[in-house]
Amino acid sequence: MTSYTQNLTSDQSSYNKNHGPSLLYNKANWYGMKIDLQNIKHTLSNMFKDNDCQVTNMWNVFKETITKSAVKHIPQKRTKVKDSRPWINTEIRKNLRKLQRLYKQKKKTGDQNTKEKYNQLKHHTQKITRQSYWKYIENIVTPKEEEPHSGMKKFWTYIKHKRKDNIGISSLMMDGKLFCDPASKSNILNRQFKSAFSANSKFTKKEFIKSKRMDPSIKHQTMKPFNITTNGITKLLKNLNPYKAQGPDNLSPRILKELADEISPLLQLIYTKSLDTGEVPADWRTANVSPVYKKGLKSAAENYRPISLTSVCCKILEHIIARNIMQHAEKKHFISTTTWISKRPFL
Repeated sequence: MTSYTQNLTSDQSSYNKNHGPSLLYNKANWYGMKIDLQNIKHTLSNMFKDNDCQVTNMWNVFKETITKSAVKHIPQKRTKVKDSRPWINTEIRKNLRKLQRLYKQKKKTGDQNTKEKYNQLKHHTQKITRQSYWKYIENIVTPKEEEPHSGMKKFWTYIKHKRKDNIGISSLMMDGKLFCDPASKSNILNRQFKSAFSANSKFTKKEFIKSKRMDPSIKHQTMKPFNITTNGITKLLKNLNPYKAQGPDNLSPRILKELADEISPLLQLIYTKSLDTGEVPADWRTANVSPVYKKGLKSAAENYRPISLTSVCCKILEHIIARNIMQHAEKKHFISTTTWISKRPFL
């Protein structure tokens, strides 16, 4: 029975994989999460006033509160892929369940009559499964005359599942040797990505003006400190794309957007503390990096580019800082007022 089941689904085994737990945001208790966040506002305010308190501690309280509240108020379920063996119809499922019962009965009793019934049903199920599978394939590769482009999505979904070369990063070459284990490949790519960034350099004011080809005759004023407002954070949170991936801190953009009014005053305290102390939480300095193949030899590390997934809350602070720097630069005529960065939408 085991070998039969494997043969039955081997050509399309990728259709039968399970996803991880899926959050049911439509059934979430947002009011309960709002209450949980409002309860820690006083705690974060006291931590903000404490000069000895680090911003990392404030961030950990904020993150743990959202994480625990999400587990408490947002239901979860385990789902399968949408197109899990779509050619398996009701008749085939019924025969498969009957085959399992006959297989157990045959192994337990050793009855010859049961064995013959099992073999007959097995061959019949194989036959109708093949017919159903090829009928499904025919409907994919043969578009309808009245709608010639209607089946393209199904066609490319099928091609994607049929691919057998999607095994991640191939073996990488370094110093004339080929490395296949994940740890070595990670180290090779990490060294390559680090080499693409320039080293830290310190400039004097005159050296910076000269390197940027700025007019030395203009008296450049130092940028004044700026205030981070709750309304500004709320606006950025509500403009988030809820379908974007979450960062290493596991805070979903959907949650941040839904609870923007309750989260913004908490982030305002954390952001202000970070700017005042010059400290950045570890989650903001962490990124999930995925190498993406560009072109050329797949064994060469320089033919991959990194895609970094960082904290959404950190990107909001980066946007606020960049926006204020651009406004200062435009006001003091450091750069052209028509630069695209000043008009770039957030996320």
